[in-house]
Amino acid sequence: MQKYEVTYLTASANKVESVEKAIKELDGNVIESNDLGVKELAYPVRKLTEARFVSVIFNLSPENLNALKKKIAQDKLIIRFILIKALRARKEVKERYFKKDKPKIVEKSPAKAKPKVPSAPEKEKKVAVKLEPEVVKKPIEAKVKKTPGPEIKKPKIKPAEEPLSGDALDQKLKELVED
Repeated sequence: MQKYEVTYLTASANKVESVEKAIKELDGNVIESNDLGVKELAYPVRKLTEARFVSVIFNLSPENLNALKKKIAQDKLIIRFILIKALRARKEVKERYFKKDKPKIVEKSPAKAKPKVPSAPEKEKKVAVKLEPEVVKKPIEAKVKKTPGPEIKKPKIKPAEEPLSGDALDQKLKELVED
């Protein structure tokens, strides 16, 4: 017999016992069953936005594993499931991944603190400081060589004489158009 873990989502608000019954029918034994509660899904699955998460750790012979998968897949109340081979017990996994050697912080009260007596010249302490490059913005001077281009002739404007009346204006326009 090998140790496996199945985690499944159920549509019902109550815990589904059909998985545990199926394990026992296939000559397996349930080691641990955890109801993780109702949680909101990231996206709708079968038009459901919430589902109950249940995790079961059990022992079962590898020959009966496919039969268990078929029984779980046929259950209408189970939305999704994942079945994996459990390599270690949960307590061992938690200790391995979550146990970290953390330095103990001991606070000293001012009365118990010993005064520091310089006995020998202390070496200079090297402190690593991350320096960021200083950004200096300088105006960019573009060197443009001026080349002579085509000359543009500006029209000469004659100083205005007396304001023209309607007939005189029409006659002046005819002269300009004919030129």
